Amino acid sequence: MKNKHELAGVIAVAMSALSFASLGYFGRILTQQGLSTAASLTFRFTFAAAVLGIVLALKRSWRLDLKSLTTCLLLGAFGYTVQSGLFFISLQRLPTGIASLLLFMNPTLVAAITLAHEKRRPYIKESVAILLSILGCYFVLDISASFKFDIIGILSGLGAAIWYAFYIKISEKVLHKIEPIQATTYISLGAGLTFLLIAAFNNEITLPTSTQAWTAIIGISVLSTVIPITLFFKGINILGAHRASIISTLEPVFTSMLGALLLQETFSTIQFIGAVAIIAAVVVIQYPTRPHRNQTAQKNHLQEGIL
Repeated sequence: MKNKHELAGVIAVAMSALSFASLGYFGRILTQQGLSTAASLTFRFTFAAAVLGIVLALKRSWRLDLKSLTTCLLLGAFGYTVQSGLFFISLQRLPTGIASLLLFMNPTLVAAITLAHEKRRPYIKESVAILLSILGCYFVLDISASFKFDIIGILSGLGAAIWYAFYIKISEKVLHKIEPIQATTYISLGAGLTFLLIAAFNNEITLPTSTQAWTAIIGISVLSTVIPITLFFKGINILGAHRASIISTLEPVFTSMLGALLLQETFSTIQFIGAVAIIAAVVVIQYPTRPHRNQTAQKNHLQEGIL
């Protein structure tokens, strides 16, 4: 560390990763309390949007032009709703660490989508990252492991990663003029309202009756959404998007640790090797290629806005 200021940035990003990692735990509690996926995510995103909205109001930066506001709401309604819904399903059906690792394949998928779009040969780092990610996924889904091989959970996790990769590419083009915290607030609002409509259509709107359920709702909204986003933005301001994104690879590690401590989940040796491979792929793909250093930083900044 060059100074205490940089150390504060590293701590902020690491604590952000730890906070994000609590999503699986709180999601599992809400499922056990009888809340559907749509109802749980309605509470998560509407509460988070309300808290972030208060922050924006205090900063007097809540105003957006109609085009930007509409863009954020639509990204929430049709982009983040699908990704978070699929990820939540995978959290319900798979160990939280495995679900998180599957989602964390998205930086490598973004690279693959970029290659296809630009119609060029991959750089060495891109080839290595894609190979590591594929091998890591194969090992993480070790069918001889102790967890039940749930094809719906696995497809949901992979689907969430793929959808999130396309979401990132679209966001890169349309959100470059909007402050990240503004975009996060209104994307959360769009996702929350969409999940509310889904829950209403399926007659799943129910208010929790237990203290444990309300605690989980507050936890998933504040501890798993608002706090980690705020800490990550603080880390970006100190370290830059590139370094902050690399440190954020601690998230699936923390998710696995919390799963073991709080949910009695276990990893086989093969799955541990797969986890290391996926995290290594994320680190490799984040390393900037000299001709495109500014573009890489911008992609990383957008990618970590919300999770």
